[in-house]
Amino acid sequence: MKSVLKALAIAALSTAPAIAQEWSGPYVGATASVATLRTAWTDVEYDWFGGTVDQRRSKLNGGLQWGYNNQKGNSVIGWELDYRPGHVYINTDMGNLPPVLEKTDALRHLVTLRGRAGLAVDNALAYLTAGLARGDIRHSLIANGNPSNGSSTPTFYNKNLGLAYGVGLEHRVSDRYSLRVEYLGAVWPTQTVSTNGGSRYDQKDRVSFLSLGLNLHY
Repeated sequence: MKSVLKALAIAALSTAPAIAQEWSGPYVGATASVATLRTAWTDVEYDWFGGTVDQRRSKLNGGLQWGYNNQKGNSVIGWELDYRPGHVYINTDMGNLPPVLEKTDALRHLVTLRGRAGLAVDNALAYLTAGLARGDIRHSLIANGNPSNGSSTPTFYNKNLGLAYGVGLEHRVSDRYSLRVEYLGAVWPTQTVSTNGGSRYDQKDRVSFLSLGLNLHY
């Protein structure tokens, strides 16, 4: 689906029609998504499981967005602020020998502030988007059910700024309403965490949303 969206956007951006729907002005909307959380844990010192455990989980998700467009001819630029609750969880046991390491990763929510740039084609708007992402992703690694165990990590959160990027296609169904399909991804720098016993892990988060949205233009 992501490749289809990119192909549609590229095709629209390579066309220069004379007439386009007016997109200038503010809008507000709601989105339904398939949200995917992907996490990677790397045993830096090969103290326990060695290598990298890379996992992903997906779940249906909602969201809200608010933005503003400015159109000149067929070119449209603007910005968008959105909020997406997460509720995507990964829970698994790692390692082949005692102690049992129970790893938990949970996407709690995501906020992005992005610029948008695209081309209006009749009633359609194909666009690319990029900006900042701030997530709230909770992580823990607990050995034998005991958070104070030397092989456990304290619970920690990824609330850092990351990069958001995406591509979308929006269709004006009336003067005030438009439907859109969008792929949005976000990625953060790798962070290093230590267990209570001093072992180190590199941990990296990525999220993505494949969305269908409805916007009200006013």
